Amino acid sequence: MKVKDKADVVIVGGGVSGCALAYYLAKTGVDVAVIERKFLASGATGCCPGGIRQQFDAERKELILLSKGSVKIFETLDDELNYDTEFTQKGYLFPIVTEKDLEGYKENLGVQRSLGVDVEFLDSHEVKEHEPKLDVDGVGIIGAIFCHEDGTANPFKVTYAYAKAAKRLGANIYTYTEVEAIRTAKGEIKSVTTSRGIIKTNTVVNAAGGNSREIARMVGVQLPNLAFPEENIVSEPLKPTIKTVIKARPTSPSSPGIFIHQTKNGEIIGPGGERLGHDTSSTLSYLKKATRKAVRYFPALKHINVLRTWTGMQDYSPDSLPILGPTDGVETFIQFNGLSGVGFMLAPHCAKLLSQLIVEGKPSTLSELVKKLNLRRFKGGHACTKFL
Repeated sequence: MKVKDKADVVIVGGGVSGCALAYYLAKTGVDVAVIERKFLASGATGCCPGGIRQQFDAERKELILLSKGSVKIFETLDDELNYDTEFTQKGYLFPIVTEKDLEGYKENLGVQRSLGVDVEFLDSHEVKEHEPKLDVDGVGIIGAIFCHEDGTANPFKVTYAYAKAAKRLGANIYTYTEVEAIRTAKGEIKSVTTSRGIIKTNTVVNAAGGNSREIARMVGVQLPNLAFPEENIVSEPLKPTIKTVIKARPTSPSSPGIFIHQTKNGEIIGPGGERLGHDTSSTLSYLKKATRKAVRYFPALKHINVLRTWTGMQDYSPDSLPILGPTDGVETFIQFNGLSGVGFMLAPHCAKLLSQLIVEGKPSTLSELVKKLNLRRFKGGHACTKFL
């Protein structure tokens, strides 16, 4: 099937970011085309374990504000899109095992509360009440930070829900379609050449995740992003074992970091692991490490069966904050990338903000939050140093 001849906006990338933006644009009457080189959610979205949280470090207030807005959207998204995304607000629990971390988490808690996030401190006894099967004493947990509004959703279902709703509103979504070139003239976008034909357009959104740098080069733009593989595991369905989402920082060999939760259907997902390189094949070393960590926190998981592992590329910016908005020199080349492992939870709010920008058509109308996240903040030549 050939692509349509023209569109108001072409979005490159059929993950949750691209599909959410397509929906919000189509909702305002914008003629949208989404170009995805594989299937929807085949990139970072598909490797995401589904967490949605508002708890970020005090120095990253932008993420707190963006995720806070996304949580509000998620709370009514199923009704709005007429789709069960498996969203559930079961809470996020951050275990604390050292006095030093306790001080840092309490500082974060203060900032989060000042921004309107309903977060609380739990002592070790309260942690046991929240998570009876978590080995609080064995791990040495002295407390935790908890937010009951946080939770999870199914990344594939959220993406499909946005895509289907966008289609109902007239958006065109082309899967298994490659972007081959983006033609510009005098700082303006003229067309996008794909493997299924040419689309005339004045606006392109780069929501290509791990491939964002390649797309940007087509417009003569250098992005500082780097993509890294992240692995996850999923177990067989179990009876209720883990009530909340557990996210712990690594503090010692005996207290490794972990991300783990249980889905509505009973599967255990996590604990995620990142590594260098571009190899997206699953590894036995990760499987061993991940299962040891899971059992360290939840001994009851010792004899469960792992169904599969999977790996996807996560797109990181140098400061682990999203890159959003217009590009100097080519104003209608909009960046929606560099989401740094938290894109799934930020996508709804970011997509709404960028939709408003595109529809209003003036960069000056951007909120201060999005202005701070523009690509120009890296003009000094910063590069992503996440693993350096």
